[in-house]
Amino acid sequence: HIIRAKANEEHHLHPSNTMSTPDRAAGKEDDEEDPFSPEQMRQQFDQAIESIDLEEKKVYLEALRQAPHLVETETNPMQFITYCDGDVWSAAKRLCLYWTERKNVFLERAFLPLDLTGRGAMSDCDILCLNGGFPAMLPKTKAGQTVILIDRRQLTAVATLQTKQRSLFYIAKKAAEDYPRTQTEGVLCMNIHIMPKMLQVDRQYLKRGIHLTVNAFPMKLKTRLVCLVPKSKKYDLVQAMISSYIKTMKYMGITSENILDVHLANEQQNILSELIDAGLEPEGIPECLGGTWSYEDAAVWCRSQASRERELKAQRERENRKKRKLTAAAPTAAPINSDNGTVQRAATIVPRARTQQEQKAANAIHSRRKRERRKREEEALHREHKQITAENALLKKEQQRLTALLGRARVLTEQTQSTNVESADQALTRTSTSSKSEIMEKEGDSAAGSKNSRIGKDVLGMNIKAKVSDSRSAFCDDDLSIASGLTNSTTLLDGPMVLEMDGASVNSAHWPIMSEKSDTDVDSVSSSCWPVMSSNLDQHSVNSSYFL
Repeated sequence: HIIRAKANEEHHLHPSNTMSTPDRAAGKEDDEEDPFSPEQMRQQFDQAIESIDLEEKKVYLEALRQAPHLVETETNPMQFITYCDGDVWSAAKRLCLYWTERKNVFLERAFLPLDLTGRGAMSDCDILCLNGGFPAMLPKTKAGQTVILIDRRQLTAVATLQTKQRSLFYIAKKAAEDYPRTQTEGVLCMNIHIMPKMLQVDRQYLKRGIHLTVNAFPMKLKTRLVCLVPKSKKYDLVQAMISSYIKTMKYMGITSENILDVHLANEQQNILSELIDAGLEPEGIPECLGGTWSYEDAAVWCRSQASRERELKAQRERENRKKRKLTAAAPTAAPINSDNGTVQRAATIVPRARTQQEQKAANAIHSRRKRERRKREEEALHREHKQITAENALLKKEQQRLTALLGRARVLTEQTQSTNVESADQALTRTSTSSKSEIMEKEGDSAAGSKNSRIGKDVLGMNIKAKVSDSRSAFCDDDLSIASGLTNSTTLLDGPMVLEMDGASVNSAHWPIMSEKSDTDVDSVSSSCWPVMSSNLDQHSVNSSYFL
């Protein structure tokens, strides 16, 4: 630079080499190039990537082939270069290690966008873990420093080691977007280490998280340990836990200067005053430590991030469609015939085949749409499940109410039936008593009637006997005359018999036939009182014994 400055001074002082001020400024820009400009740093970074062993950078190269836009936006090389203080070799190795660890954690979804839309690298369980507040992004400090909260009490039941690491990847990505402050001043990590009824430390996750933070993520970490000691005052046990935790952090590569302070107290107010003195706002301190920030704010933050990421993704897709349309509609220059200078028209424009990268992009869009439809269906099913569950609860309450009413109705029915039975028994008793009295009265009447009838029958029988005796005597007197009349007959007729008694004829067809059971009056005579003729009578004799 000194030699070049002297040469320029001599050149400008020479009278034949005078030039205007703008020309000199332009010449200086052309001659001098800043070796620390972003363009120069990127070129040196690419050269460093080329010199890295293929085994270390194969995942990074795969990400470049499948999602170059994702590599540029989510892992900007300038973030890694700034973190490494301009050491492009260390930055290149750190970036390659980041993509290797990302592939190990996210597996087949490693090359999808790291967002909360549900269609990227984060699964539903990962998003649920972030919504629960592990880890969480707190409001920035008074100085504008990004704050991350680690509270293992907020772990969900479905949180596995993979889920925890994926959540940490997303939080590190969001923290690294505060470029270049995150890479120079670092991120404040508030780790709630000891609390009443605290869960045990997951040593495996602790080692993995420290390893990713120290060796892969493009951010510097400043840690504050918060210990709200129970009132049992077991300070020896607390001291042993803090010592073990700090030893593990130092063993994994975190230096003592990255551990800012250990806040130890047994009252929320003491912890709150210490954190406020450290530069935190009450709105950025959790409620469990005396602040006003709640874990519901973590869910609100996740929803806002998801909405913003959907808008950015839709905007990027619209821009890509416009580019594709412009590329497809761009006219191609027609070739000119060198012989006569005329323009040769192309007979047919053959559409070009899709490249492998375009085909993968189309497949990715199709897969995202398919996942989106599936997500909508799942959300609809969840809503339907909630609605059915609510209806089922209402139906159970209604069933309980109806069951209680049915029990009361049964009790009332039994009481009513017992009352009706008693009244029916009383009515039946009264009815039977009256019936017995009526029957006894009827029996008395019938007995009197039967007695009178027997008396009447006896009288009638006596009268009939008297008449029969009179008639018998009359027949005996006229026996001879009847026999002589019958003797005069030459034949017996089959028809009605005619008897001649004392010049008077009697027709047997005119004799009355009376029922033996019928009651007779005084003037009537039963059929048994009439003569019965024998079929064996000869023509000349009639025996009087055949008469009554």
